[in-house]
Amino acid sequence: MRVSRMSGWLSMACVALVGVALVARSAMAQEDEDVLSAAKKHHHASFHLTGPITVTETTPCPSNETCFNFTGTLSDEKSTVTLNGNGVNALCSTHKGKMCCTTTGSETLTLGGDSIGGGFVGKSCQKNPTANEILNAHWTATGGTGKYTGAKGGGSEKLSDDQKTGAGTATISGAVHN
Repeated sequence: MRVSRMSGWLSMACVALVGVALVARSAMAQEDEDVLSAAKKHHHASFHLTGPITVTETTPCPSNETCFNFTGTLSDEKSTVTLNGNGVNALCSTHKGKMCCTTTGSETLTLGGDSIGGGFVGKSCQKNPTANEILNAHWTATGGTGKYTGAKGGGSEKLSDDQKTGAGTATISGAVHN
């Protein structure tokens, strides 16, 4: 009698373990599907864009600072994007005839209906009043729209413009993902 009760308990324990295993397996399968589904929604983009820009000084701007907007069309071998942004040159100083400023701002890269927004910080220098102003900066993605919603990432950028005409060039490199 003792053996049959034990055998009954053992059978019930085995059935319970099989049930737990099936539930765990089902949960893991659902988790795998959720991960795959999320992976399909994520996007990653690396780029090295370059092209012409136009820079315009804007007012009003606090004293001892220069505010500006910029726009352009940049491209690489895969795509063409629209660049729009604004910035501020502040904390300027001159050393050995070269004026440099801390430059901060925000910008948006738009490709079709999708966009990546971000901010930049760097140093803008000009060798003399007639030379092109050159900005070297680091940018950080702060979000986006469409397939780049929640974009994160960053990279480097270089903007150069003629102070008299506003004509210039931009090169932006980096990677984003969401």
